[in-house]
Amino acid sequence: MFHGGTNFGLWSGANDPPFQSDTTSYDYDAPLSEAGDATFKYMYLRQKLMEVSFAKSIIVL
Repeated sequence: MFHGGTNFGLWSGANDPPFQSDTTSYDYDAPLSEAGDATFKYMYLRQKLMEVSFAKSIIVL
């Protein structure tokens, strides 16, 4: 996964009895956070892609 995501409120379902709602988040160490913020991992991947890319001038942040 390249960027994070989420299930809003209690829409993610529930676990087995007593059926407590689950709150989820999907940005576990993703290069971009749920809010779209660039992380260290994003900067690292960007640098590595620039090192091997023929189109260095079009990779922006």
